[in-house]
Amino acid sequence: MRSMVFQKSAAGIAVGYAPPFLVGRLLTRRKPLRLRRKLPPWTGLALLVLVADILMAVFAWIAVDFVLN
Repeated sequence: MRSMVFQKSAAGIAVGYAPPFLVGRLLTRRKPLRLRRKLPPWTGLALLVLVADILMAVFAWIAVDFVLN
C-alpha cells in the first residue's frame, strides 16, 4: 500500500477518494486567474467629479481675472 501511495500523485489519490460528482472537477485544470481591477467601482465617478471641479475652478479663475482687468 505504501508504494502505491508514493507512485500516485496527490490528484490521483484525491480522485480515488472523491465522490463521483466531484471527479470531473478534480480532473480539470484550473484556468489561470485573470487580473482584476483593484479599485472600487465608484472611483471612476469620483475622478469625473474631481476633474469637473478642477475645470470649474479654472473657468472661475479666468472669469474673475477677466472681470478685474
